[in-house]
Amino acid sequence: MTELLYLKAEALQTELEEEEMRRASEDWSKYWKTFRQRKAKARALIRQLQRVQEDEPKGADHASLPGQSARIGNGKLPELRLPQFSGEVLDFPPFWA
Repeated sequence: MTELLYLKAEALQTELEEEEMRRASEDWSKYWKTFRQRKAKARALIRQLQRVQEDEPKGADHASLPGQSARIGNGKLPELRLPQFSGEVLDFPPFWA
């Protein structure tokens, strides 16, 4: 009786492992297919951008490129002053709020 239960349990375990392997293989296949598609798309976009850059004169404005904008100003953000905690326990709640 115990041996029969053991054999059934072993058969079920093997079946489950095979199912898990099949699912993992399917998941990997889907992942790999998506990866290859996105890699091909990225390479095509890179080639397109390289062709556009080769065709335009040096120092041209990049505002005409899709997904890009012209750089305006020096690109620095304004300086922000953060509040400083004085160390007084009673000043902490307003500081934290």
